[in-house]
This record gives sequence, C-alpha cells and structure tokens, in this order.
Amino acid sequence: MTEVVDSGVDEVRGRLPPLESRADLEAVLGQVADGISVQDRNGDIVYANDAAARLVGFENASEFLATPVAEVVGRFEMFDDAGHPFPVERLPGRLALTGVASEQVICYRIRETGVRRWSVVRATPVADDDGSIRFAVSAFQDITPQKQTEERLRVLAEASNLLSSLDYHATLEKIPKLVVPALAEACSVWYAEHGTLRRLSSYTEDPDKQAAFDGIPTEFSLDADADTLMVELFKAGEPVLMEDVSAEMLRTAARNDEEVAAVDRLATRSAIVVPLVARGRSFGLLNLISFVPGHFRSEDVALAKELTDRVALALDRALLFRASEEARERLEYLARAGQDLNATLDYEDTLSALGALVVPRLATWAGFYLVENGEVRRMFGVHTDDAQRELVEETARRHPFDLTNTEQPIPGALFAGRSSLFEHIDDESLAAAANDPEHYDALKRLGFRTAMVVPLQSSGRVIGAMTLVRTEGPNYIEADLRVAEDLGTRAGVAIENARNFARAKARARAAQALEFIRDGVCLVDAEGLVRLWNPAAEGITGLNADRATGRPANDVVPGLVEVQVGDRPETRPVDLDGRELWLSISAAEFPEGTVYAFRDVTDERALDRLKNDFVSTISHELRTPLAAIYGAAVTVRRGDPGVREHEDALLGVIAAEAERLARTIDAVLSVSRLETGTLHVTIESCDPVELLDGVVAAARVHLPSNLTLERPEEAEVPRVAADPDKVRQVLGNLVDNAVKYSPDGGVIRVGVERAGRNVRFLIRDEGLGIPQGERDRVFEKFYRLDPNLTRGVGGTGLGLYICRELAERMDGRVTVESNGARGSTFVVELPVA
Repeated sequence: MTEVVDSGVDEVRGRLPPLESRADLEAVLGQVADGISVQDRNGDIVYANDAAARLVGFENASEFLATPVAEVVGRFEMFDDAGHPFPVERLPGRLALTGVASEQVICYRIRETGVRRWSVVRATPVADDDGSIRFAVSAFQDITPQKQTEERLRVLAEASNLLSSLDYHATLEKIPKLVVPALAEACSVWYAEHGTLRRLSSYTEDPDKQAAFDGIPTEFSLDADADTLMVELFKAGEPVLMEDVSAEMLRTAARNDEEVAAVDRLATRSAIVVPLVARGRSFGLLNLISFVPGHFRSEDVALAKELTDRVALALDRALLFRASEEARERLEYLARAGQDLNATLDYEDTLSALGALVVPRLATWAGFYLVENGEVRRMFGVHTDDAQRELVEETARRHPFDLTNTEQPIPGALFAGRSSLFEHIDDESLAAAANDPEHYDALKRLGFRTAMVVPLQSSGRVIGAMTLVRTEGPNYIEADLRVAEDLGTRAGVAIENARNFARAKARARAAQALEFIRDGVCLVDAEGLVRLWNPAAEGITGLNADRATGRPANDVVPGLVEVQVGDRPETRPVDLDGRELWLSISAAEFPEGTVYAFRDVTDERALDRLKNDFVSTISHELRTPLAAIYGAAVTVRRGDPGVREHEDALLGVIAAEAERLARTIDAVLSVSRLETGTLHVTIESCDPVELLDGVVAAARVHLPSNLTLERPEEAEVPRVAADPDKVRQVLGNLVDNAVKYSPDGGVIRVGVERAGRNVRFLIRDEGLGIPQGERDRVFEKFYRLDPNLTRGVGGTGLGLYICRELAERMDGRVTVESNGARGSTFVVELPVA
C-alpha cells in the first residue's frame, strides 16, 4: 500500500476526477485492501474506507466517520514498535497536517476486546495551490500476522532462556510474563504435589483483574475436589482448548460469595490449558486466559504446547535444584539444632532451645509434654503471637486431652512412640480430636491448618512429645515429619542427658547412683587422678574400672581434663588404643575435684557425615547431566552454522543424559523402598539364560568402542526361583559396573552355570580391580572405590548395595572375587527353582 500512498496525491489531484466526485473516489479507495483515511486541516476525519475502520474496531467506514475523533482515540491504546505508549501528537496524520510526510509502525490495542493489531502508517500532506495544507492522506498497511509471528518466536526463545536460571522463584515469576500480553491476556501456573493441585503464580496487566486472582481458590485436593474444573483439566493429561468459557462453569470451584465475586471480576471467557510434563510425568498446568470469547483457536494450541514443553523443562530443572538445596538446608538446620540442644545441661533450657528452633521456622506454635516418673507433665507452649499463645494455654488448661486414649495423637506419641501427620485439618478432624462441643469451638478459634505430633525419644525410650501446628503457610508433608522426628530424637537425647547429668551432679558421692546413668561418668580428684569410673564409661571406652581408676585422667581419656567446667558440653575426638571415638564431654566441679560426663556421639557424627556425603554426591550426579542437557539444548537452539549437521548427536546427548538422570533417581528410590520395606519381590520360575541374554543385548547397544562383551555358550542350566525384573536389575547393575570400572578397555565376560542347589551368574572384567581389604565395603551404601574421580569414575555408590539387598530378598547372594593382577569377578547365586 506504500506505493498507493506515494502516488496518492497525484491520483487525488490528477488521474482521478476532482475531489467533488466523491462517489468515484470512494468507489476506487473502497476496493483497496489497506486502510485509507483523509483528515482536514482541523484534524477531523472527512473520509475513511472500510479497511481503515476495521483496524480500529469499527464495523464499517460510516460508523467510523459518525464517531467524534476524541471518542475514536479513546477506544484503543497505541504503542510503538518497542511496546512504549505512542503519543497522539506523533501520529503520521497529525504530522502531515504540519507539512511533514512520515511513516510509523503502530500497535492498536482495542480497550473493549483487548485485541491488538499492528499497522505501518504512512501519511502524506495534500496542499492547495497557495501551498497551505488542506488534507492529510493516511494509508494503513496491516502487518498483524508478521508481528504476531515475530512475537511468538520471541516468546519461545525467551522460554528456552529460562533454562539458564536455577532460581525457582525467579523462574515462576518470569513464566506468566512471557505469555502476557504476547499470547494471552492473563496466565497462571499450577503445580501438583502431595495430592494437591496448587496455583504457584499468576499475572495479567489489568490491576483489577490481578487483584481478582487473589480472591480465587489457590489449591484443590486431587481426591476430594476431583469434580472441580482445574482438577479435571489436570487429570485430562493433554492440552484443552476452551473457546467459550461461561461464568457458571468457573463458579463451580468457588466456596463462598467472595470467591464467586472474584471469579466474576476476573471474567475468563476463553482459555488454553496445557499440562506441564517433564521426565515422563505430568506435574502441573499452564493456563492461558483471554477475557474475550473465541480469542484462542485450534492453531494456538500447538504454539501453547511448544511453549509449555520449554517452560516445563525449565520449571522441573528449578524444582530439582530447589529440592537439592532444601535437603542441604535441612541437614544444616539439624546440625545446628544438635549444637543448640546440647549447649546446656538443664533440660528446661533444652526445651526452650527446642521451642526457639521450631517456632517460627517449622510451626506457628508448638507445645511440649514430658513423662516424669510415669506421670505426664505439660511443660509450656511457644507461639509467634503472645495473645494467641495465651489463648492456646487457656484452651490446654480448660480442655486437657484424655491421655488414656492412645488412639489420640498426643497419647499415641507419649505411650506408643507413634508420630502423627495431619496434612490438612478440616472440621471433621477437629471434631474427632475434641473432648466435647465446647472443646471443638475452642480448637476452631485457634485456626488449625496443618499439624504434626512426634515423640521425644532417647535410647529407644519415649520421654515426651512435641506438637507442631501451622495456622498459615504450606501444609506439612512427609519431609517435614522426618525433620520433626529427627529433632525429637536429638531433643530427647539432650533432655535425657541433661537429666542424667543433673542426677550425677546431685549424687556425685554416691557411686551406686552412677550405675544407672547411661552417660559415662568419671570423677577426677584435685591431683588429676581418676577416682570413679562408672559402667557406662566402661561400655563407651572399652576400659574397665580396674584399668582406669588411680591413673591420671589424661592417660585414660586423652584431653579429658582440658574440657572447661560449665554447662556447655564440648565434642572432641579421642584416640583409645587406636580406635577413634567422638565424645560429648561436660565438666562440673565438686568439692573434691571435677566430675566429667560424656557420651559417645561417634555414630551421630558418622550419620551426619553420611548425610552430607549423600547430598554432595547426589547434587554432583544431578548437576553433571543437567549441565550437559542445558549445553546441548542451548547449542541446538542457537542454530549457529554447522550445528545442524551435529543436531542428532546433540539430541542424543540430551536423551542419554536424561536417561542418566532417571537412573540416578531410580537408584535413590530403590534404596528408599528397600529401607522402608515397601519394595515387593515376586518369586517365580525363570530361565536364567534368557534373563542374562536380555541384559547382554541391552548392554551391547551402548558399549564403549574399547570394550568387548563376550557371552560364551554353556551347558544346560536349570531354571531359578527368583523375581525376573529384580534379576535383570541386579545383572544390569553389575554389567554397568564392569563397564564403568574398565576405563582402559578390555574384555568383559559374562556367563551362567550350575553350582549344586544354586545357579551362578558370573561377570568378569579386566578393569581397575578391588583391593583385598575393600571387597566387603564395596557393597556398603554410598561407598565408591574412586571417590575423588581420579580415573573419571563417577556414580552414587548405590548400585552394588542395591544388588546385594535384592539378591538377599530372593534368598541369594552377591560376592566379588579377584581376577589376579587386575579386574574383578562378581558372582550372583540364586536357588534352583
């Protein structure tokens, strides 16, 4: 149309009839596909064709010309090519009336419908014979399809850029703003976890509609609320296009009048809902919203699906990283908790420290019970709000729980050592816990949302209970319960140690009392000689009283007398006859010298170290394939010259590393099921040759070029009694292990033979081998021969542990033998069917 504009003045003045022949002019310009308008020197529109009228939201030119200019301008918003508001005074038509021809790219957003269109607008002045400007002729070329394509490509590119961040909250904040306003007028992100579908973020440029989001339900149970719209869309598991959404359809999820009002304010009228899928699982939804019926069409669904695939990968990656960080933070929190709880030998101070640890980090308020001489004593409660704490205490005084009913959570924790988790507390749960209607009303006023009750334990004995309650924030989940249970154990030990130390301090002269103290107690006189050495000290150190008493204390326990007197115990390593122990030692003065109480914390330190090693190993095993996936994906997306010829290889890297991620996660899940007893083994008669051949065939697909996998023929072998899937898992792990520990190449030989009442599978390699002293340790959890990766051998250290456990559950066993100078032979024995 720019050619039309360039010659428009000539056509108006020369080749076309004079301006008075308006019907002829309108007949010609009415056939032009682009919009044409004419303004007089006052800025009034004196002519417009139908194409120009439609660009700004009118049905035809007559309706357009009948509307005052101010009202026309007020019907839409204008933006420049960069998305900034476009000033009216810079409109090409306005400039043309000053004698300046100009061209601009302008976006029109019609306020009533939210529809956006782009035009290239060129305006040319038309002058009288005396040179004064009489008209401004404007031509509008609609470039909406091109701009929409550009914007959608930009959105997809920015969605891929989300992979550059591991920040969960930043990723959530960016996702809806990618979509709005490029593809939709509003957007929300939903996440499914622990049986709940929860809205994580939402965004629209309209402030009033954004406020409406706050009044709409943010979560639904995937069980109880299965009939709600969002749950149905999630369970559909595929993209859903809703071209016309009615208000009645949306109101089904509203629970009260306020939520109905919020739904009506948001006024969703069309939508596309696409599942978030990563690693083969659907874990949420991306909801694209328009306030205009029919805004979305079937061709928009494919674009939304492509966008959601990229968003899902970025969000899943951020969630994985967040889970790793949360695990690390939990370990750090528990380590600090152990220090705080052991910082005093006054058990009431220990309880106060426990209250400070859990409120507000884990709970809005917490309550504590102790068992003393068979009697239950409620100690005190801790609350984030003093006024609410008084209400809690008053309720506890007026409505004590029936401690004889061990079916209730608190008695169950105190007398049965049972933990209780209440992810979501509803009226029915409160009614079941209340003693009577008045008690129910009191509990209702406290605003329970989610709660846990855990026992406080020491040496397998329950000494108390702790209740944790949230009135706001996320619901408790199993991970929170495990943290609370760990705290309960640490607190129980600390409280019991404090009690024991108090008894020892009060009865320092009474040797008989020391016989019943679980902590080691050593009385040292003024000359530094050991005068009393109780049985617990014998058990901890392995030194009997005859060897300890009468000797200098530092000869018996090196560094003992260096411990400072005070309420804060010191933890230090002690070398006893070549055996390293970690002891938590406290010292208290008495008239004839000093009493030292100590306990063995070697296992606790080993457990903490094991947990830290696990988090470190898993973080490494997750980060490495994630980095490879990200690098390959970015390279493919960048599209540099030469990349296309390597695209299959890069996609192969992504697939292989994703498979590696899945194997790592499967290994961790297998260990969890083994330790919790939820892994089931189904014994049946199996063909061992068929099982081994299947594993060999699968291994040869990805076998490195420097390795050869040999499978010699054998004599007839009887069938075995085993779980075929578990046998494949064991053999697959052992073959993978042989490949991994053969970095220099060689031959791997696998076979099967009969050995009496058993069938033996053998996997021989020529790799790094296993030192004699470490052949039993390789089956320990998290143990790796090459932990520092000096030969590039990685892994979680779980594979051989899983093999041993699975074989034992099938009445078999796994052993390892040396091949001599190099390599190893792993043997799996299973009973004949």
